[in-house]
Amino acid sequence: MSTVAVILSIILAVVFLLSGAIKFSGTELAAAAPEHLRIEPSTYRLAGILELLGALGLFLAATGVLAATLGWLAAFCLAALMAMAVRFHVSVGDGAVPQNQTDGWAPAAVLCGFSLITGLLILL
Repeated sequence: MSTVAVILSIILAVVFLLSGAIKFSGTELAAAAPEHLRIEPSTYRLAGILELLGALGLFLAATGVLAATLGWLAAFCLAALMAMAVRFHVSVGDGAVPQNQTDGWAPAAVLCGFSLITGLLILL
């Protein structure tokens, strides 16, 4: 795996670790987001579990503990998850720029793009 792919993998792993952890934090944000997105809280927590698993996959592949195959698979799965997040945000009428912590599709779109780039760099 190239140095750039390792750096991007670690950065994405940290971002998705934090994002996944927030979904279990019990804060107002964790309670308000499912309602805002019109999804069940269990679906929101499932997204958090998938983010945590993806972060683990990226980290383990970047550190060489597991094969790079896991890294590109994690990256592409996280990209798909973020594409779904964009879809949910758009379906409730969110704009690109977040007005508060529960709306705005641009952050998910950026993470989707970076996840795709990272997955492609791992494959190369």
